[in-house]
Amino acid sequence: MTVFRSILFRCDASRLSGIGHMERCLTLANALLGHSTRTTFAVRHCPDALEEKIRAQGHSVERLRKGSNDQSLTGYLRWLGVSSSRDAAETLEVARSVEADLVVVDHYALGLEWEASLATVGAAIMAIDDLADRVHHADLLLDQNLGRCAEHYSKLVPSDCEVLTGPEFGLLRPEFAAERSAALARRKDPGRHLLISLGGVDKDDFSGRVLRELAELGWHSLEQLTVVMGSSAPHRDAVCRLLEDCPIPHRVEVDSDQMAALFRDADLAVGGAGSTSWERCALGLPSLLVVQSENQTVIADSLEKAGAAISSGTNPKAEDLARLLALLDRPSDYRRLSNNASVLCDGRGTGRVAAAVNRMKHAVDLLKPLTETDLQILLEWRNHDDVRRHMYSSRPIAFADHCRWFENLKRDPLRQAFIYECEGKPSGFVQFERDDAGTVAEWGFHAAPGSPKGTGRRLGTLALDYLFGVIGCDAVRGAVILSNYASLSFHRVFGFEPDGQPVEIRKGDYSGDVQYLRLTRDRWFECRKV
Repeated sequence: MTVFRSILFRCDASRLSGIGHMERCLTLANALLGHSTRTTFAVRHCPDALEEKIRAQGHSVERLRKGSNDQSLTGYLRWLGVSSSRDAAETLEVARSVEADLVVVDHYALGLEWEASLATVGAAIMAIDDLADRVHHADLLLDQNLGRCAEHYSKLVPSDCEVLTGPEFGLLRPEFAAERSAALARRKDPGRHLLISLGGVDKDDFSGRVLRELAELGWHSLEQLTVVMGSSAPHRDAVCRLLEDCPIPHRVEVDSDQMAALFRDADLAVGGAGSTSWERCALGLPSLLVVQSENQTVIADSLEKAGAAISSGTNPKAEDLARLLALLDRPSDYRRLSNNASVLCDGRGTGRVAAAVNRMKHAVDLLKPLTETDLQILLEWRNHDDVRRHMYSSRPIAFADHCRWFENLKRDPLRQAFIYECEGKPSGFVQFERDDAGTVAEWGFHAAPGSPKGTGRRLGTLALDYLFGVIGCDAVRGAVILSNYASLSFHRVFGFEPDGQPVEIRKGDYSGDVQYLRLTRDRWFECRKV
């Protein structure tokens, strides 16, 4: 069993993204809290009430700086509000400060580049996804959607990544499993209580649209109505005004923490086709699904195909509601839909996911900033015959000269040096020097003499992930002595290309040809082996 000391969650809740990503991360965080000493949420967008809820349940919250209204951002990057590389750099600061050894990311705008950047601190990576539309650098991936299977991610994750798919891994709070028996018993003799729950934000006022369609249809089929909304919902007051003319008993629940009980006591529901779909399935609650964002279409279609829900698409109409309400007068159809839903999800998925987290196998690779305590071992490596013969100067370096080099390095803001550690053991060295614009870096590195085969490749991967994903360089250059065939081959494997013709140089006691090589950011993430 793996015990993670510090787990960092990266997720957001906003009018664009809704609160579902953060709610399911909170559910997982609560399940893992007893197995780690610290759980932290790094958030860029989060309503104050939700932040208070997270803190009240024993987790820390670190807010990232909100981005400007950048019109160049497209797609899910608009949800993020900043570039992926900026988000990675800021999250990396938090990861270092809390000494995270596991990072859980649930954000459609973040993928391979972001995850690889966070891995440079030595953390294991878990990705929560619903889209199967981008490459991940993860040790564990969860997609709880119906119909999804590991094959959908076969070309999107590393070969040793464990992939969990389907509603059996749905991240539901424990009260849904606890209420399952009572809820399924109620389905055998249902009443006429409709619950409308269209997300904590409902920025497009689907709740209001459904209520207006219901009013047009008439209230005669119902005896009770409950509407669930969040305190940050922009149309909450308008919904309350609509209900003033409702002739049946009704109430509005705001920021309810009793959703399992509300679903248990309802007989029909109108809900979003997001992660709350699995909560309603676990309690066998017949539902009309409303597609509130593009990514929910797959869930709505798969549930309707399975006979486990009715889908209204993106535009709920009176006839859709009539189909739902008609179930109350057709007991066999009602029970069939309820049963089809309940067999998909038993409410115990969170425990299964937590068990998968606790059995994660992760080789801890990290780049540790060079300090004075590393100078002795670094000098031993540098003076080793296997390293010296590929340097411009083959003469051994004196310790005093080594210390002066380190002092000069510390004073130069454009230079950085790291010790590469594998499973806590110093295994290599890498240094960078950026140009004045900070967009192009020259690198140099070597594995520790006697390191196992593959050490250099792991070091190089981590270093390039850091340069491109964290620092945000556009290109990396390297200079290789032409007789160093191993290094030339190494660079080619990583996607480096010749940067001009070989040039003759005289440096140290070396006189001969050097080939400069160049790798761009786009080519690195294109060629990177997942």
